[in-house]
Amino acid sequence: MGNIYTEAIVDYYQHPRKKGTIAEPTAQASGHNPSCGDSVSIQVRVSKGRISQARFMGSGCAISTAASSMLMEKVEGMRLSEARNLSKKDALALLGIGISHARLNCALLPLRTLKEALGQEGGEKMIKGPGKPKERRS
Repeated sequence: MGNIYTEAIVDYYQHPRKKGTIAEPTAQASGHNPSCGDSVSIQVRVSKGRISQARFMGSGCAISTAASSMLMEKVEGMRLSEARNLSKKDALALLGIGISHARLNCALLPLRTLKEALGQEGGEKMIKGPGKPKERRS
């Protein structure tokens, strides 16, 4: 791997945290970066206004995978309102390196997908009701 990667990014890429699925997610969304092929699906379970569980599945470059893993660690236990207010700057700060314009979409894909799951930015939201979650446009 090139010198653009820190030891932390390489570690999160090789040993991702919070990777997996949630049996009964409250919300979920999938995102794709067509410029490089990264894809990520994010699932969360919300309980009493907090994200009690956060998981991701996907494939992509080291930046995308590390960003997904770091973001899931950050939001688990966070109030829903705080998670909805996370900014691009917050997401990029998790990586601890400057991100070139060419890699920006890789680094921000997990945040965009999380916000879609939480019903923001015109994304799709999964609403848990009787039986399986039902998909609805926000």
